[in-house]
Amino acid sequence: MATISRWHEDIRLSVHNAPIYPIRGATLLPVHMTSKKIVFLHMQKTAGSDIAAQFYQSRFGKGFFPEDLRASLAYLPRHIVDRYGFFYGHGYRRYEIANIPGEKLLFTFFRDPVERLVSHYDWLASYRLDIENRVIPQPETIPVKTMSCEEFFSSTTINHIPAFNNYYTRTIYEFFCDESTDDITRMCAVALERLDEFDFIGLLDDYGASLDCLGRMVDVRFEDAFTRPKVNETIALPGENEFHEGGGRFNVSPDTFQHILERNGADIQLYQQACALAQRRFGLSNDRIVSGFSTQGVLHRGYETTRFHIDTAGHLLFGPYERLNAGDHVVTFELKAAQYRRSAATLDGETVVAVLDVVGFDGEDREFARQDITWAEIGTDRFTAFSLAISAALPISRLECRIYATGACELEAPVSLRVARAAAKTLQRK
Repeated sequence: MATISRWHEDIRLSVHNAPIYPIRGATLLPVHMTSKKIVFLHMQKTAGSDIAAQFYQSRFGKGFFPEDLRASLAYLPRHIVDRYGFFYGHGYRRYEIANIPGEKLLFTFFRDPVERLVSHYDWLASYRLDIENRVIPQPETIPVKTMSCEEFFSSTTINHIPAFNNYYTRTIYEFFCDESTDDITRMCAVALERLDEFDFIGLLDDYGASLDCLGRMVDVRFEDAFTRPKVNETIALPGENEFHEGGGRFNVSPDTFQHILERNGADIQLYQQACALAQRRFGLSNDRIVSGFSTQGVLHRGYETTRFHIDTAGHLLFGPYERLNAGDHVVTFELKAAQYRRSAATLDGETVVAVLDVVGFDGEDREFARQDITWAEIGTDRFTAFSLAISAALPISRLECRIYATGACELEAPVSLRVARAAAKTLQRK
């Protein structure tokens, strides 16, 4: 967990009697009702639909400014705009926000830029082209449906789609400057300088803790990110695109991947600074918290937390079939011997009780790491951490972190695990 900022610590100590919500892995912050107008700069493919949906289900639901009236926001009488409390969209400009009366709380969310743009490709490729019902994507994106991953990212088509060309940098620059430019150096400098003006920056990698922290700022209790169904999730549409597998494969050559990094160098730099700010100001982790696993065991809701449990041979945990950017990473599993249905086994210390592995696709299906866990290495009174180092030159599709129980004893594990960047080689600007 990242170091808590002194500012947040002073607040926590000075209002230690303030009511607080239970928290899942983030710093305890005081709850306070905000009277500010909420402005959400929604970056594409960063769980924005889910965040907006959760706000809609909260006390802000009746105060949503209609998204289809965005074009009129800057020109409506201020007393009419004042009726609304929540404003969100992909491309707000400063002159639009200036027409919203009163104090405002501005926030946004970031995602690893390479993962975001690959997710955007998946979304465009899966978009159903339904001419009869007038359901079509943006005209310039229609060719994506006929291209493989390699063909698309090495083509000139992406030159015409802003989402694939330093999208974060351009969006933030245009928001603060009310203008467009092709000067990437200027855009990057301004975006880096103005990033700190957001009242909150969330990270998709640490989504649960981000929602916890944001909820305390606006007095909203968000649903558990580990169990809530995903909103606007990209899925494969059979027969729609022979190359698209709903995120199942990211199959490009090393040269094409290098081209992607160079084309989005400003976004990579901006994302690194956003992570540092989120860590310093809100106590968010720079590690990725992976959840959404499947299991052949059962879900046990204990006194401390929710855990997976299994007392027979089989996979205690597998999945979640996510994407992970290229680089060197450390995946940390946690295990303990359980005693729910039978007393602790008497086993030889060398008996293998579990097998940990990490598999996925980075140009080919392969096993990135594997480790046998013996009875002597785990305990019954606490969780023991086991770290597996993995390395990939290309992004990993369908990342699967698995715990196989041999059936020698009962085992349990938390419902999420941590993936840390050991060395972010591919995230350095070229």
